[in-house]
Amino acid sequence: MTDQLVDCDILSDCIIFPNDTSKIELSLRPRRAGNLTILGIYYRLNILVQNISDQTTWPYGIMGKTLFHVKGIRLNSNRRERLNVIYGVDKRLEIQVVPEAPLLHIEFSPMPDAMFCGEIQSCLIHLINTSLLHSITRIRLVTSQPNLITISSIDEDSLLIYTDECKSIWNHPLNQQSSVLTLVSHHHPLLANSTRTIRLWFHASQLAGEMNIDFLFLYESDVFQQPLRHRTVKHSSLCIITHSISFQTQTQSIGLGELILPVQIDNIMATQNTLSVNVQQLSCISKQWDIKNLSSISQNSIRYGENLSLVFKCKHPENHDESLQIKHIYLENDETINDKYIDISKSPIADFFRHFISNIVHPTYPIHRHRTSISITLPSISLILLWQIAISNQLGQLEIRHGLHMISPSIELPHKQQEINDIVQYELIYPSIVEHKFTKILILPIELKLCNRTNENLQLQLQLIRASLDNDPLLSSCCLWSGMTEQFINLSAYEHLSLNLRACFFKPGFYSLKNISLTIIDKINSTTIPIKSNIHNYFVDIRTLL
Repeated sequence: MTDQLVDCDILSDCIIFPNDTSKIELSLRPRRAGNLTILGIYYRLNILVQNISDQTTWPYGIMGKTLFHVKGIRLNSNRRERLNVIYGVDKRLEIQVVPEAPLLHIEFSPMPDAMFCGEIQSCLIHLINTSLLHSITRIRLVTSQPNLITISSIDEDSLLIYTDECKSIWNHPLNQQSSVLTLVSHHHPLLANSTRTIRLWFHASQLAGEMNIDFLFLYESDVFQQPLRHRTVKHSSLCIITHSISFQTQTQSIGLGELILPVQIDNIMATQNTLSVNVQQLSCISKQWDIKNLSSISQNSIRYGENLSLVFKCKHPENHDESLQIKHIYLENDETINDKYIDISKSPIADFFRHFISNIVHPTYPIHRHRTSISITLPSISLILLWQIAISNQLGQLEIRHGLHMISPSIELPHKQQEINDIVQYELIYPSIVEHKFTKILILPIELKLCNRTNENLQLQLQLIRASLDNDPLLSSCCLWSGMTEQFINLSAYEHLSLNLRACFFKPGFYSLKNISLTIIDKINSTTIPIKSNIHNYFVDIRTLL
């Protein structure tokens, strides 16, 4: 009935034989928001008597009600509860009915299932709001491989954008981006009974094997109330990654302010085949160095088992400024093409380069949940190699697949021959086994000892990695640091310095103290040099004091 607050299922017929048990399922459909308590069931019992033609002895049966008596788990937290049989409150039959909310449905088309190492492919994500009344105000995406994924609008379907300029300036910020992608914002919500399509770009890992990507969509609406602040949709995808090319380089100093940069590209596909890798372009991104090609390119196609060797020369630019310069080197033979350079400052290649820079500068640095971006220090020089493979698809049609390899070679100048470990040494001093009653948080004092073994003044940067949205301290195997997360330390020549740190622990376990980053700030080259401790790992065993 329409005037009822709750619609109930009515089971018209259920036969239970002697010495038998039957299971039935009933459903309730609330029509208003509020609190609903299930008290029991109402029934009518009829008895079927065999060999009796007159079945009208009990025409209406026996009417009855059965109340549900449920009890919670037995309490056992204190002495009184252990000595007495006391049960907790069971609220399984007390249901909170919230207003009708939108429901999000996700569709992928098509999801790649096989890729080459470094290959870039895209697929479409269809966000479908199945609600007829309410809109979805925000949709966010969290993945298990945030460095290999980026998004764009459906109109941006082209991976490569060409230009006729071989030099340009990188005008985009290179901050470490959040691993949470915003697909729908409250400024442009997903309306009721509507669909929005977003393009998702994948960059295959440099390691061959199985790549499993987990997707978690979190969506919100204005009609959501506590405790349903948001809802989630999960999806998982498995992709097989096979070998493609090997991209290696190593800098060699030939004089003051000049470097020789040999590059070797190998075709290392897993099985022997007729596929050839065509190298398209090499781009250099740097503030201090300008690159020039010294090799004559007669053929840019690399067949199975072959390699391509190139030599480049790097020197400091004449008009040096603080802008980030991009230099494109065309590696194909066709010189008649006008717009032959690929603009790597455009998405999605620019997004993958930002992920690459963030990963090599701070490979384990988390994003704090209250900060949108973190400023990073760029390496001295970064190389981006673009390549393509022509392959036949399942329909027998020729398909061009594009790939991207990035590398930041280390630059060893003549005046930096001393090992980094001989410049600064540090050590953490703390008890390896700690017993604590966890009636409150454990605060463990840790002493950090620093030693400058040079005759120069050094500036150090100390970063203590805190918790993040991706790495909750209650579930992490690393400790949670208390106090300032970033400090700048000045060390005089041959100075010994001790700092007092504090680590927090919420429960017993075997924890690592590796979430500490100590680097030397090189103001001349605008870089940071990481410092490694003499001890490979620092662990602490936190136990419960009985």
